[in-house]
Amino acid sequence: LIGRMGPGGAFYLFDFGALRSPASRRICVEELARSAPRLTTLDYAMSLDAAFPIDEVFALARELLPRPCLLQRSALADFCYLIQSRPRTRATPQAAARIAQAARLSGFGNRIDHLMLRLLRRSSTLAEEPAPLDRLAG
Repeated sequence: LIGRMGPGGAFYLFDFGALRSPASRRICVEELARSAPRLTTLDYAMSLDAAFPIDEVFALARELLPRPCLLQRSALADFCYLIQSRPRTRATPQAAARIAQAARLSGFGNRIDHLMLRLLRRSSTLAEEPAPLDRLAG
């Protein structure tokens, strides 16, 4: 990310951190295995095993990423987190209307995915707070 991002570049990372126990990882993998192909299940299991604890991810983000940035844990799923550069501006009314139109026209699966992301983004802690939008240029 850092080597590819230009000066002033923006970023948005949403991922999961390490689960607290091997039993939790096993349950998640077994649940996915009910409906996913074997390769997807294997990839998911390996990804869960390789995940870093969220506190370590946040410490690295504070050290390496441009600041200020937003660091959040999900209140709904405590193993999910979000790292995001601060917004540069508010959406114009035209952009907001276009986004709303695209959401209405998207398929059912996309709407469900969007709803899940919105739910997962509800934070339980805020490690760093970006500047208020009214203080940002743009």
